[in-house]
Amino acid sequence: MIGYLCATPFHITAAITMQSGMFAGKKSTLIVMDHFDVDMELINRIKETGVFDSVLLFHSNNKTKLNKIKRLVNVFAPSELIKNIANKTKYTHFVCFALDFLNLAYIMKRYEKRGINCEFSFGDDGIGTYIREGIYKPKDTVVKLMKISGRSGYTDKITRLYTYKPDFMVTNRSYDILPIEQSESACVKRRNAVLNIWPLNQDIDIDGKILYFEQPNEADKDNEDQGIEQQALSMAAEMLDSHTVVKMHPRSTAESVWQKFGVLKTKMPYEVMLLQKQCAPKLMMTVNSTALFSTYLFDDLPAATCASVLLYKIMIHKNETLNSAMSKLCDVVNKSQENVKIYNPETMDELRGILQ
Repeated sequence: MIGYLCATPFHITAAITMQSGMFAGKKSTLIVMDHFDVDMELINRIKETGVFDSVLLFHSNNKTKLNKIKRLVNVFAPSELIKNIANKTKYTHFVCFALDFLNLAYIMKRYEKRGINCEFSFGDDGIGTYIREGIYKPKDTVVKLMKISGRSGYTDKITRLYTYKPDFMVTNRSYDILPIEQSESACVKRRNAVLNIWPLNQDIDIDGKILYFEQPNEADKDNEDQGIEQQALSMAAEMLDSHTVVKMHPRSTAESVWQKFGVLKTKMPYEVMLLQKQCAPKLMMTVNSTALFSTYLFDDLPAATCASVLLYKIMIHKNETLNSAMSKLCDVVNKSQENVKIYNPETMDELRGILQ
């Protein structure tokens, strides 16, 4: 029996892919943490897909002061759900996509005491898995809480990591990295499940358009970078004779500024939308939005052949740490393609040359 612990739609789609392919036919439980817009209606839609034998909602967000207090209390007195998982289940595999180290360590400790032989693994967390060193290591505060609660060292025992594209890894190479199977049948089942879980209302078509990924960044302080972004997008639209569509970041408050380009109404995560629409934009652009890279993680999608332009080198304000990691990832992705797919120009003139 397999358990999956998830905290985002990306995690859920990854669990669906694994359960529809490499672990098809095995009994399974999906545990969903409410760290995004999730309710029992969503849980029931996941159940209706029939992919998992059971689906559980784990209330664990820290969006309010009360929830923060509950999470602190649960460090020393785990929730009933976590206690039930730790003391009453007998999973042979447990894949942790959500980086909830405290509860994961509790489950591992109880399984050890019960003598349950279970393979605990980490799962693909999106682009952070590929470029953020130590993403699967708890932060200092969590380390202290794990020590106080007697759970130190348990998550350090995890050596296996399931990812969509092991070849894209530029860090975290110390793990035993295994590919998430994306067979044709698994991809079909994944797409059908996603269609049922997140019904997509009519919206602006992005097929054949220039798709821009907006994100809150340093530009919010003085709009200098935002002006450069819009200049670049306008240039691309003119030179490629194409309409533009902007996918706003979920936490962005600048939608009105981008209305002239055409803004997608849906707040649905890009990865989910991508799996549903089977679309192929003419070009994808962003400063350094990590969502864009999800395009290259999924197999058997038209968008995986699309070219992309990253503008971070042109910006006035720069996140050097993120940009360095992104540059390495660009190189890895491009080496995996027959032709260069991701461009990162250093000047507007260089961007113009790329568009030509």
